[in-house]
Amino acid sequence: KVTITKAGTYSVSGKVEDGQIIVDAGKEDKVYLILNGADINCSNSAPIYVKNAKKAIISLAEGTENNITDGETYVFEDESNAAIFSKDDMTIIGSGKLTVNANYNNGIASNDDLKIQSGNIIVNAKNNGIKGKDCINVTDGNITINSKGD
Repeated sequence: KVTITKAGTYSVSGKVEDGQIIVDAGKEDKVYLILNGADINCSNSAPIYVKNAKKAIISLAEGTENNITDGETYVFEDESNAAIFSKDDMTIIGSGKLTVNANYNNGIASNDDLKIQSGNIIVNAKNNGIKGKDCINVTDGNITINSKGD
């Protein structure tokens, strides 16, 4: 597990066989997470989990392919229920490709606002593909969702 505790810009690349990125920053912190050819697998929780931040921005670096995959069961320490999960506002930007394989439940979810401004996104989900509790705002991008739920 890698935990981000402060505002800033963080670039992630390479393969993680069984790990997790947790954003647990301050209530007023903005965290930019650049996926730059990342392949993150987590067997028992959300591979990307935004626990606390004013806003989390996931940027898909141009020309990259990024894969996020969770396992079929979760060990609950909190309420995460998606391969990319945020308790706070989350925005996805960038021109790269993101494939989310959600084997447990939802693909991409936020308990607050979820905004998708760009990106080439494919979500394969056991339940809901993309879910925002307060709102979902999609302004651009190519999105394909294969889900057994909504």
